[in-house]
Amino acid sequence: MKHEPIRLGVTTCDAIIANGELHAITKVTPLFVKMKYLRGDREPISLTHAELAELINGGQFSIQYGYFESRQVARRAIAGRSLMTRVSAKAQLDAFWKECWATTFLEMEAEGAINRSSDRWDEFLPELERRVTEKLKLGLKKATAGADFDSIALRRTPGRTSIMSWVRVWEGTKDPMVFVKKSTFNGSNAKRVGAEQEAIIQWALESYLHPNQ
Repeated sequence: MKHEPIRLGVTTCDAIIANGELHAITKVTPLFVKMKYLRGDREPISLTHAELAELINGGQFSIQYGYFESRQVARRAIAGRSLMTRVSAKAQLDAFWKECWATTFLEMEAEGAINRSSDRWDEFLPELERRVTEKLKLGLKKATAGADFDSIALRRTPGRTSIMSWVRVWEGTKDPMVFVKKSTFNGSNAKRVGAEQEAIIQWALESYLHPNQ
């Protein structure tokens, strides 16, 4: 008896968690699913639907359906990640810090462990702080072996108003560039960028500013 080939119902609005790391799905064909790691310059990887299904069934991978609100949002987020690799380490760290507060809040909200009311904020805050600290440690360790955690651990806990503003801008975009100053690629900052970097930035900016194309 002939078996029908496996075809997963995923789209470029979905994301893949591969061994704990977030990947955007950049292309889906009847044969392959192509995905890109969102925290670095790794080459995209392609898996057959059967290979991906096997990894999901084995527990190494999972699908986050509807992680991005639209294909345009997904495309812009991917381009934003590319741009993030071109900004200073300080700007990357600052953006990552804000992203951790936003994503951790949303994870706790999905669990019912926190809400957006100010009434119980002091009650929710200790667990939010604990989870953010763990996420920061893990993220820095993955980004740079032996990375010093002290510089970011010593930062003061942001106020509720700041955290909620980061949550609002993040949940609609999933784009770390929302936490980077708009002047990063303008004026005197642009003069310090080499020709190769400039070409990469221009490509990413085109996708970032015109995600429908």
